[in-house]
Amino acid sequence: MIFTFLYCAASITCLLGLQVSYYVNQKTVMDRLAQFFLLTLLVHICHAAIFRDLLPGLIYVDRSAPFGLMYGPFLYFAYRAIEQKAITAKQVLLHGLPFLIGLIGHFVFISSYSFRMEYRSEYYLVLYSLMGLSWFFYPVGVFIISNNGANRARLERRIYYYSVILILVSSIFMLTLVLNRMMEKGSADAPSSGATIFFIMLLGSLLGYNYLLGRLRKPLRLEMQSFTGDLNVDPFERNLTGLTYAEQQGIKLKIIDYLVEKSYLDTEFSIDKMSKLLNVSKPVIQQFFKLHFNDSFLKVINALRIKEACIYLSDEAFDMNIEELALHCGFNSRASFYRNFNQEMGCSPIEFREKSVMK
Repeated sequence: MIFTFLYCAASITCLLGLQVSYYVNQKTVMDRLAQFFLLTLLVHICHAAIFRDLLPGLIYVDRSAPFGLMYGPFLYFAYRAIEQKAITAKQVLLHGLPFLIGLIGHFVFISSYSFRMEYRSEYYLVLYSLMGLSWFFYPVGVFIISNNGANRARLERRIYYYSVILILVSSIFMLTLVLNRMMEKGSADAPSSGATIFFIMLLGSLLGYNYLLGRLRKPLRLEMQSFTGDLNVDPFERNLTGLTYAEQQGIKLKIIDYLVEKSYLDTEFSIDKMSKLLNVSKPVIQQFFKLHFNDSFLKVINALRIKEACIYLSDEAFDMNIEELALHCGFNSRASFYRNFNQEMGCSPIEFREKSVMK
């Protein structure tokens, strides 16, 4: 009965989260990651429901599945997305390799009766040990390498820390089961572990749903129209030397999509990084900004950063100090932030905050 409740609650939460995600206008890397996480969780839950309730004689199919090896990497990729760091195919393959190897072992385990009977205990011991270690070292490792949190939005920061705590609790639980099994006091695949694991999955689905719901309530606002007047205006109406019209359009879409991701909020952002990532030369990027925004690259980027700061300063729940806000918006120092804010808004951040609160 408890399994049925957990399956239904977690599945409904995942479906609601996926539904909400489709209404988020400008999807960031973090949004897409949350979507994929909820989809993976939904597949995991349905897989468990089928082989635990509908086909109870095949419960070993669920217990031997390596889904748990995916959640540590999810946390790592969430960290990179929140910190505005690129997620490459090589990184996805590297961190997904344990799951792929586990998947091969899973197919061998469920397809070979003799292997399953002879090595059942050893297989569970290895699988759950790897899951427990993954759930322990990923949050600890990410916590060590992460910054002080100044570059994270409040909502994302809360989800991030809750996820770290949740996975650490899961790791302690799993490693305890493994230790008991090694001491022959219990079984690493004991039924009691199922309820706890799927309760944790329910909490995880709630975190994903809460994040996407928050994004829907307060969508990201790039507000480029204040620079261009009309995003449909082709910035290459004046010829860009050496490029065909199709190439120019491709570059336009690359740069616009890149700006929508708000990578410029990373304090390490630079035109060199942008050029390398998009495979577009610096002179072309500079010309794009001049034609599209009627201003230099640096001035436009700083103006976008200031607009981001204004969004946070206008929020009644604003809870950062000025140094944190400056770092969060991509400025390396308080002085640089103040100087650009005054140039863009004609007042200091504190004065802007006071005016916004009084409205």
